[in-house]
Amino acid sequence: IANTTSEATIASNDLVLIYDASAVANRAMTRGNLLAGITLDRGFGSGLRLMGNVGLRHYWQSDDLSFQHEDTFSLADLKGAILFKPAGGKVYSTLELTYLGEFSEYNAVTLIPEMVIPLTPNLEFKAALPIGLTGDGDQLGGTTQFGYRF
Repeated sequence: IANTTSEATIASNDLVLIYDASAVANRAMTRGNLLAGITLDRGFGSGLRLMGNVGLRHYWQSDDLSFQHEDTFSLADLKGAILFKPAGGKVYSTLELTYLGEFSEYNAVTLIPEMVIPLTPNLEFKAALPIGLTGDGDQLGGTTQFGYRF
């Protein structure tokens, strides 16, 4: 992140800036929050690639994010995507389905058609149109972003 200095020691209640793709917004959370998960990434000879992630978000001292107005809560973070063979060799289309919730009161399911354009071997441009399929979470939005791999 531009115009920042590095920090050698981080306290549990220090804030970390994140981009929440399911909410299509910047968020701040404490360093004490936990994100854990398992990832699947499998390519096929036809140029089709399946990706998935099973994760858990656990929040401490985050009452501004909780739908139940509690300081501590957990949410399942499930994602699956199909990456199609690039059109013309340059533009990838992706269809992603995400779930963020706790299988009871809050259940945000989002379908996200995406377009990814590699600009260099390390830099890509991504545009997406998240469409909410449940009453929770974002209902319709748009996002663009640049990704750089180090």
